[in-house]
Amino acid sequence: MSDMKEIDARLQALGVERVRLMASTGGLAQSMHRRALEWIAEHDELRKRERLAAEAEQNRLTLRTLTMAQIAAWAAVVAVGVSVLAWLFPRGG
Repeated sequence: MSDMKEIDARLQALGVERVRLMASTGGLAQSMHRRALEWIAEHDELRKRERLAAEAEQNRLTLRTLTMAQIAAWAAVVAVGVSVLAWLFPRGG
């Protein structure tokens, strides 16, 4: 188990892009190669989940903004209606 932790620490120190390059060009020791591929896959999956979470949050904010815009539009319609009624039926003064 400590061997795996040591390998992960070395991979982390190298960085994902360098590990990806080294794994694709045969630049990693055979003992590290399999774990490097797993480590890259875990990294990619984490980034994918982070991206999906960010997209979901962006979609939520977009929907909220759209809802607020619809409320503002209806408020404007009501204000125009009240103004037209006030113009058609002025109060005596």
